[in-house]
Amino acid sequence: MALFQTLKDYVFAFCLYVLFVAWNIHGALTAHSSTHNSSLIVASLSGIVIVYVLFQLMPLFKKTSANLEKTILGLTVGICALELFKLLPRFGIPWKSNLLSQCIVISINCAAALLAVVRMSQVVMSRQACPK
Repeated sequence: MALFQTLKDYVFAFCLYVLFVAWNIHGALTAHSSTHNSSLIVASLSGIVIVYVLFQLMPLFKKTSANLEKTILGLTVGICALELFKLLPRFGIPWKSNLLSQCIVISINCAAALLAVVRMSQVVMSRQACPK
């Protein structure tokens, strides 16, 4: 069973991953030149949203039977976990976010975006092969 029902959903998911890649590249390039830290309220709300997304992802593992979609979901869980780690210093927990960790986050985002394209093309080809 496919995770999404329409091709638009797959296109939206791919665009979302590309947006995350662009956002993380922008953050990596400007992190050393900027001294701006988000407020504790913004960090708390970000953490709440990330934890909510994590809990929403868990049932999706059982919903899909496609291994590629499960891999993408696993990468998304990893992305969320790394984003939570980036919030730790705002709560007084020491966590050094260096260029290597930012490159890891960007690499995971790129991998998820590429796999989303592969899955989208699989869905398109399977729907063209057996039209309704």
